[in-house]
Amino acid sequence: MTVGVRLQLLVVVVLLLAAGSFTAAALFHARGIEPEALPPPTDAAVAGRFPFPAADANGPDCPAAVAGDPARLHAAWESWKAHLVTRQGAGGRRRVMAPEYTWLRPNASLSHTTAYGMLLAAYFDDRALFDDLYAYARRWANKRSGLMHWYIDPEGRGYCPDMVYCGSSSDADQDMAYALILADVQWGEQVGDFYRQAAARQIERIRRHDIDETLVIRPGDSWGRTDSLSVSHFKPAYYRRFGEYSGDPTFWNQVLARNWEIFQATLNADNGNLETGLMPTWSLTDGRAAPAYTTTLADGTVVEAPTHYEFGAARVPFQMAQYACWRGDPAARAYVERVAGFFARLGVPNIVSGYLLDGTPHPKTTGEGAYHATLFYGTAAAAASLFPQYAEFVRDAHAALLAADVAQSYYESTWRLLNLMFIEGAMPDLVSLLEARRGGTAAGLPEPAWARLDRYAPVLRLDGLSGAPRG
Repeated sequence: MTVGVRLQLLVVVVLLLAAGSFTAAALFHARGIEPEALPPPTDAAVAGRFPFPAADANGPDCPAAVAGDPARLHAAWESWKAHLVTRQGAGGRRRVMAPEYTWLRPNASLSHTTAYGMLLAAYFDDRALFDDLYAYARRWANKRSGLMHWYIDPEGRGYCPDMVYCGSSSDADQDMAYALILADVQWGEQVGDFYRQAAARQIERIRRHDIDETLVIRPGDSWGRTDSLSVSHFKPAYYRRFGEYSGDPTFWNQVLARNWEIFQATLNADNGNLETGLMPTWSLTDGRAAPAYTTTLADGTVVEAPTHYEFGAARVPFQMAQYACWRGDPAARAYVERVAGFFARLGVPNIVSGYLLDGTPHPKTTGEGAYHATLFYGTAAAAASLFPQYAEFVRDAHAALLAADVAQSYYESTWRLLNLMFIEGAMPDLVSLLEARRGGTAAGLPEPAWARLDRYAPVLRLDGLSGAPRG
């Protein structure tokens, strides 16, 4: 057999394999067929599970600020599931509801509810729920990008009904990718490369559809403008792992550097946040606080994207504390100390649910009916937990979080649990535990199967589960 004939046969085989994958993926979208079934659980030893080894708590740069109680955290997790997880409208699986979204449809699901649920399920070693949520996310993937639509109606009949914007949300996309990495650590020895390959595919989707040509993180996969962004979509603690799982650490280091530059630029005298560290929810790439969109609701109400420190931006102290904790970055640690100091000086009872960037309470957060959201003092306490001088503030916030009754709000309930986990030292980067156990680094992860196929058939570039072209 000549070399030319062998090459022709190879091309035919690859095309047949690709055609089969495309057909299966098309059926998945047309008929709601789930991703491939996972093997049954085994008793294989793994690096994670819950509770985790607590020698360094969340990491060597941030020991637990409050003594942890795994049983109490697990009870909080079970309560979270009991109030927010349902099979209704989930296509035979399970989904996480958002009861408080009355301005859309109460009990709808979001890409955010799904991503948070996947993160928590991975940390609490609940593989059955994780797989249900992952299957739900794939069921509602945008066929163009393979990333999950941000809003699904409660009946499970459609996505983004009557929405001005439809598509993914890049913060949830990234949380899903990191959740898949956690799943690979927790259960990879049970299922082989399944979660590892799924993580690599999700990271590739993010790279292609959530990162623009200047390396700025878009708000989502269908976002046409790239001059506007939300700094709360910047998740620097994840990017080292994204680089390892994708096999391209250089790219993700560049994403980190570019968006860190924007983050630093957003701290400026014109914004008035040099002392407070408070970030706008929406801003421009040059650091100016500016609305990204204006929306008219069905009743005629005009809503403009917020540019103060509100429920989106309030995640930033947590995410930067996570980065400083897991990666030991000194610039991140300096920022976290700044914003933690601002809130610690206020004290837990005096923290309101929204601020102008100079630290003045937003007019809508004071007076009769003002809401004392756990999110704001919880993420502030997570940031403050890195610094011994704020120990009393952290203890006060921890006690308030334990006492808070927020079960009917997915957002508050989720962030209550995340902040409790972080403060109690129950949120390590699980890949670091795996590295320590194996005595090496994650950089030697096996190449994903789809990447090997791409080398032989670069024109096809099929995405295994969604069937959407990646090219």
